[in-house]
Amino acid sequence: MRKRRSKKKYFLVILILVGLATIFGVLVRFGKIRQIVCDCPHYYVTRLNFLIGKSWYFLPSRKELSQAMSSYVEIADLSVTRKFPQTIILRLTTRQPAAVVNGLLVDAGGQALAPATDSGLLILQVDRSLHPGEAVGNETMRAISALAQVQTSLPDIQNASLSGNILEFSVLGAVQVVVDVNSELSDWPEALQQILKSGRIDGKLPRRVDLRFNNPIMTY
Repeated sequence: MRKRRSKKKYFLVILILVGLATIFGVLVRFGKIRQIVCDCPHYYVTRLNFLIGKSWYFLPSRKELSQAMSSYVEIADLSVTRKFPQTIILRLTTRQPAAVVNGLLVDAGGQALAPATDSGLLILQVDRSLHPGEAVGNETMRAISALAQVQTSLPDIQNASLSGNILEFSVLGAVQVVVDVNSELSDWPEALQQILKSGRIDGKLPRRVDLRFNNPIMTY
């Protein structure tokens, strides 16, 4: 009886060990990343190909992901999740461009992105070099905000340029406007609209409107 019990215990231990080994083998076999899926351009996925063959159970940290995708400055946020079996899903959020500055797309947060191609965005030239991934600076963002205000009523803004804190641009094809983007004067867009409205009524638009002062200076 004791020998039979010993054999049963021994057989049970063997069975358990075989079962554990089988489970371990399955986990190892299916525990490696074989596929990366993303509803995004393929070149983002290609950058993460180094994850293929790595453990499916231990996903890369946000820091690792950010380092791998650091050359894509248009990415605002990204993360990965598991999908059984052997697949990870990449999710990313891209920055939305708000203007074109020195030929580069710039998002609403003030970060320069990729070179612009055809675009219906505001176009601004600034007096310093700018590279993808850089912040454009406070004055540039104030200039973009000022141009956006004007664009609501005068969409055809041309020749916008920023030198230091002085913003210059043209409206209505020939009227040059000068603004100090650091000025505390906040009602200059309304003043500009009133000046142009009066000029249209009188049939005599100014060539230049300087809005840097309490009393705008018009040159005819």
